[in-house]
Amino acid sequence: MTEETKAEAAMSKMKELLDMNDLENIIQSNEQTFDLDEVTYRLKKPTYKQRQEAYKKRIEKYTEFLKDKSYLLEEDLKKLYLERGLDTDEILKMIKNKGDRRNSIMLQLGEAIAHNAPDNELETLKEEIKLLNDEIQQLSIKRTVLFDTSLEQQVMIHTISYLTYLITEKKEGENWVRAWNTYDEFENAPEKLINHTTYYVTLMSGTPDF
Repeated sequence: MTEETKAEAAMSKMKELLDMNDLENIIQSNEQTFDLDEVTYRLKKPTYKQRQEAYKKRIEKYTEFLKDKSYLLEEDLKKLYLERGLDTDEILKMIKNKGDRRNSIMLQLGEAIAHNAPDNELETLKEEIKLLNDEIQQLSIKRTVLFDTSLEQQVMIHTISYLTYLITEKKEGENWVRAWNTYDEFENAPEKLINHTTYYVTLMSGTPDF
């Protein structure tokens, strides 16, 4: 599978899991509830104790991976990609430039709305924003795929998974209980459930107070 194919598959998976139009609401939320296979699940902002437990696991996993020479740091991978003619820093620059352009257009859209601009002008601006969002998402996924084998990325994946295990609850009658009693139970849960919960946590963890 080529890197481009991996990126397309990742984007397709994201769209399967969630309505992309709801991403902003999810990112801004500290709680998410959803139904899957006739069970209601809830993910809430982690407590201080849960964050500390996840951080401790992160340090343990980082130390473990650092001792394993088969794991490469991102800086090592960047050098290897450069040797093959791929500058991953350029991808970051493109993401930033497109983000700046999108933000500028969003300001234009706000001003246009405030001045009661014609609908066709508003739609043109909205389409430009949507196009830039799509391009930013594709570039971000491409970079993630390029570094998904790095030590840092693997540690992050493990940390997100462990945090998901800690904070996911399910409803039993009128009560909320932990979805899994042990991390092994989480790892052996249906893939569909793991994908949903870890994806929600990945998005929600981007909020400042998560």
